[in-house]
Amino acid sequence: MKNISLSINKGELFSLLGGSGCGKTTLLRMLAGFEKPSSGKIYIDGVDVTDWPPYKRPVNLMFQSYALFPHMNVYQNIAFGLKYDNNIKKGEIDDRVSEVLGLVQLSGFEHRKPDQLSGGQMQRVALARSLAKRPKLLLLDEPLAALDKKLREQTQFELVNIQERVGITFIMVTHDQEEAMTMSSRIGVMEDGRVLQVGDPHDVYEFPNSRYVARFIGDINLFDGTVIESGMDYVEVESKDTDCLFHVEHTGTIPMGAEVTVAIRPEKVMISTIKPNQSKNWTSGIVKEIAYLGDISIYHIALQSGRTIKATLPNLLRMSERNIEWEDVVYLFWRAENNIILTS
Repeated sequence: MKNISLSINKGELFSLLGGSGCGKTTLLRMLAGFEKPSSGKIYIDGVDVTDWPPYKRPVNLMFQSYALFPHMNVYQNIAFGLKYDNNIKKGEIDDRVSEVLGLVQLSGFEHRKPDQLSGGQMQRVALARSLAKRPKLLLLDEPLAALDKKLREQTQFELVNIQERVGITFIMVTHDQEEAMTMSSRIGVMEDGRVLQVGDPHDVYEFPNSRYVARFIGDINLFDGTVIESGMDYVEVESKDTDCLFHVEHTGTIPMGAEVTVAIRPEKVMISTIKPNQSKNWTSGIVKEIAYLGDISIYHIALQSGRTIKATLPNLLRMSERNIEWEDVVYLFWRAENNIILTS
């Protein structure tokens, strides 16, 4: 970890997003008490818990593997931690188990063993066990990684709904950008032990603060260039990667001659066989690849410089009705407000 200072709001679903080895799981383990920071403090609900052992913290950790006891049924798995909590009376255990089973829609599954459950059901049992002790903070380590794509997408919304109903703060670790964007109220993007950017999904996607964040969150086209004109609310950038002149709406001051990167999301790029009526933010090239993905198609267009630009278009027409094919010469253009200027 490198000088991380992070505040997470009570009752939100916050995601730590990053590639393998970036430090997100280490940070999660520090919050759980399994690892101790070499410096700094950890506060939960305003209380310094830095030196508290895991069992004293108002925290539960839901493991990626679910860690269910195979010889115990669903009821026993959920009740296991409650039996050893001196603050919970024996008469409360049945009520707690029944409550969380209803919450995760598994009422009636009390007597089933883990090997009699589907992957999605095991995931919900693990969640129910974590919620049963009513922690102030629930940590989720890649909670949906073991599920297939369709079930994972369904479970994402179920998990968000449960979090909103119980009002417990969730901190989720994931490397799946789509998962983080779908589920989170805010995202912290990590790299090499640092938190590079924190924001809601819209801000992190539309306004990344660095090349790393721009590349990690969704697809993007990046063009290195030099600022040749700078105003109060715009810059113009010339790039060797294309003959295009980028006009970028930008608040702030970037000096003339500064080396910057212009980023454009593929869905912001429009394609036409007709030259656009604009002097900036357009270029041309040859269609080299078309990938049909059902709802959208992805186009790879080779520019004269040798660079390839990616564009995505919704499939509003059948393939037989489209007028853009492989090896066609096409024009690419976009709005000035769709350019993103990056200085790091």
